[in-house]
Amino acid sequence: MGFLLQFFMNPLFLIGASSASIPIVIHLIHRRKAPKVLFSTLRFLRVSNERTARRQHLQDILLLLLRAMICALLAVALARPFIPASNALQGPVVAAFVLDNSLSMAAMDEGHARFFTAKEFAVDVLRGLGEKASAVLVLTNPPKDQPEPAPTSDLSKVERDIAGSEVSAGKGNLADAIVTARKILDEVPEPNKEIFVFSDLQKNSWLAAGGQAGDNRREKASKIPVLVMNCGSPDRANAAVTDVVIRTRSRVEGEPVTIEGRLMNFGPSAVSQRVTLYIDGQPRDRRNVMLAPGVPTVASFGYVFSQPGFHRGMIAIEDDRLKTDNVRSFSINVQQQLKVLVVTDLNPREDETAISFLDDTFYLLRALDPLQGLADIRSPIRPARVSVDELQHEKLSAYKAIYLVNLSQISTELADQLKSYVRDGGGLVVFAGERADPKLYSQVLADPSDALMPVEFGGLLGNADDHTRFRRVAEVDYSHRLLARFKGEGIFGDVRVYQNIAAKVAGKSASALISLGDGSPLLIENSFGNGKVLMFTSSATVDWSNLPIRQAYLPLLHEITYYVSRKESMKESYLVGSAVRLNFPAAAGIVPVEVTDPSGRVVEVRSQPPVDSAPGTNTATIDRTSQPGIYTWRASAARQEALDGSFAVNPDTAESDLLQAGDADVYAASDSQKVFVVATMQELDEKLKGLREGFPLIDYFFLIVLGIAVFECFFSNWLTPDVPQDVKKSKLGLVSTQAG
Repeated sequence: MGFLLQFFMNPLFLIGASSASIPIVIHLIHRRKAPKVLFSTLRFLRVSNERTARRQHLQDILLLLLRAMICALLAVALARPFIPASNALQGPVVAAFVLDNSLSMAAMDEGHARFFTAKEFAVDVLRGLGEKASAVLVLTNPPKDQPEPAPTSDLSKVERDIAGSEVSAGKGNLADAIVTARKILDEVPEPNKEIFVFSDLQKNSWLAAGGQAGDNRREKASKIPVLVMNCGSPDRANAAVTDVVIRTRSRVEGEPVTIEGRLMNFGPSAVSQRVTLYIDGQPRDRRNVMLAPGVPTVASFGYVFSQPGFHRGMIAIEDDRLKTDNVRSFSINVQQQLKVLVVTDLNPREDETAISFLDDTFYLLRALDPLQGLADIRSPIRPARVSVDELQHEKLSAYKAIYLVNLSQISTELADQLKSYVRDGGGLVVFAGERADPKLYSQVLADPSDALMPVEFGGLLGNADDHTRFRRVAEVDYSHRLLARFKGEGIFGDVRVYQNIAAKVAGKSASALISLGDGSPLLIENSFGNGKVLMFTSSATVDWSNLPIRQAYLPLLHEITYYVSRKESMKESYLVGSAVRLNFPAAAGIVPVEVTDPSGRVVEVRSQPPVDSAPGTNTATIDRTSQPGIYTWRASAARQEALDGSFAVNPDTAESDLLQAGDADVYAASDSQKVFVVATMQELDEKLKGLREGFPLIDYFFLIVLGIAVFECFFSNWLTPDVPQDVKKSKLGLVSTQAG
């Protein structure tokens, strides 16, 4: 019986093959031997009659064999024969269940989430593996603290893991998940291995294979079969908020802010959506937007923050079949005022008797704070003036920007402090002047080993005493973010420069933003660490140029202050699952950071300072970002005041497009010699039978039986001789004889 089970699913039906003897028995029972009657007049026909009888006997045997074959083959067909598969070995099955829990699996199809459907299919397959089978669950987006998956014979545990799994808001990578499953199965000795994939076939999650599609990879592909259960549908209808962009000159209390929501309709038809702006949990503005299919759309909102501090916001659209991508969160830190430090050679108290407008900082201070003296209205910038001697008592990190105005001396100690300040994200703006020594600036600011401003300074150009000879602004880099808002306004056309320091940009990180007619730069920018450095080669007074009394001066200084006060090192929005890195001064040592996620759970991470005071960053990494929403953090650095901040984590809208992958994409990502894509459990069962049992032959046997039966009918009729009508009538007693 064991041997027969290798070729027949129901070998007991082979007993029915004995029915092939039935036609033989019937033939033997009904065979009659005619008596011999000698007629002298017919003896010459004897030889011919015997020859005809022999031919009739052979035809009867052939007809008998056909009828016996019908009975025998019918019994064999009912026994369900098959050709054993080449990999159909004895032993239990070890199966890897790859469960797609990426964002698109949260989409609803006919009232059911795709992920719920996938889990139902997975449980059905798991229960059909058998008692001795082993299984392992592999998620495309596993939780951060999930242990390494391993096969287990406790199928009830695997079923509990499937039931307890949750859909994520991240992008899936089916290729990586299948590779993980294959590596796990390669570690087990059992020969019967299978990989089941339960996915909605969202195209972007299958494109991560990065290889060639289809049969081009089959020769090098794995022998472990991959069976993909399609848990999705061809319906692509879905809209999403793909991004939020915040535009403002300065994130200061009372300053207008433009908040743009970027929307996309991934479906085939236009849809109307109501877009809502939420600030601190409250709806602030709404508008209706028509979303054309496949065309990015912007919903723009204006808002003014009346209170400083961290604010939570989001842009949301109405719920559709995929709710997770209908909301995009953002975080914004609104400051009361931007504190700016203005540094000059002279002590303010020593200069009280001087004529105010002759002071180096007169125009600068009034441009930064044009509303000084007005109690009811405040400027977004709050400048404070100190001398170089007083600077050592100031905490530089408390200021968003530092202006150095016409300094005659910059000590090495001060230069080191400024470098540390800018490297940590501060902004530095330098004005030349009559007391500024180009050689000193070259030694301190343009030090080749660590240059705040990689510029080769020369002598003085022009004559400050002759205002009849001047140079105009000839070139402005309007493509730069700092100057983009001035494009087309022509506000630099009336600027006259009488004298400036010759400078030549030497470093790749530096560039001239505004240049004069003779080619010499007027405004130079350089990136240094996480901060920015800008330098005017002219003075902040009207002695060297008329810029301080031109209309461009006030808006230009405000834009410069806003620009250098922005820290580029800290992003404000991340995708789900991204690692968020917070940088602290290396001297701070190990910095504990408390992180609160959107659900209110608090975890602590610690920074990793450089070893043995070696140069490097002191970084704390936040890697538990699986939940969309706003995260807040608070750090307590040694010898420093507490720092805090917030950032937003949002879904990866690459999964918002519900377009399904093609067969070539699935084959490429699966990288197996045997890949099957099915949509129902019945199809899956058929594929499994073919893999586990071999190639079924029952249909072919039934076709053979049918063919033989048809041939037998025609053959039997062909052998039956035609009987004349008078003979038929005589047999029925219908013909009378005439008397002679």
